Amino acid sequence: EGRLDEYLDNIIVSGNYLLGVLNDVLEMARIENNKITIDEELVDVEEFKHGCLVSIEELVKNKDIDFSIEDNGTNKYLYFDKVHVQEIFMNLASNAIKYTPEGGSVKVVTNESYDDKNDIVYIESSFIDTGIGMSEEFIEHAFDSFERERTTASANLTGTGLGLAIVKRLIDLMNGTISIESTKGEGTIITVKLPLRKGEASDYVDKDEYVEDTSYDLRGISVLLAEDNDINAEIVMEFFEYGDMSIER
Repeated sequence: EGRLDEYLDNIIVSGNYLLGVLNDVLEMARIENNKITIDEELVDVEEFKHGCLVSIEELVKNKDIDFSIEDNGTNKYLYFDKVHVQEIFMNLASNAIKYTPEGGSVKVVTNESYDDKNDIVYIESSFIDTGIGMSEEFIEHAFDSFERERTTASANLTGTGLGLAIVKRLIDLMNGTISIESTKGEGTIITVKLPLRKGEASDYVDKDEYVEDTSYDLRGISVLLAEDNDINAEIVMEFFEYGDMSIER
């Protein structure tokens, strides 16, 4: 039984890795074919940061790394593409964690500056780690697709070499900048700077407050299920039958 659990765990890990590879390749294909659009929305910044922090804490919980955040931001509401900004931040944070050995540290420092004339807030976030670092030669190609520096320290680490390439292209679409400072064997600092529009609390609508009650009593109704996959059909039928509904396939 122990060996079976180990095999199942390995299958899950391998499956998640392959899914990550596929997602990276598809994301890069969408970017290169101009299928990515930047959709700005008014975001509650504290809520956004909390969501990122929860995900990062999940990454570091099983690794002996000192993770910390220095947040000097003051704006509570900003306009930006929530999904893609989170993708940028999580990609850079996960890289810093992945390439930092046990006992090292990862720190995220965020500062703000202002362009009052154009009502723009510049959010600058630096991802600082004491990891394996990069060579000067590799830094020149760090944003190229499928580029990974092969070293003894990184030999057992998985990756597609697309993460930084995707991040760079997304930041370009947002008219931002990204820079790398790194010393091999000592660590890396990656700094992202994004120009974002200010928002006001009066314009923010908490979507969770306007969720309609869509619960209905469906007991006793008859349902005809059209599903050609036996496993999917079995699952759906279980749900319907649990709700005391009559179902035919």
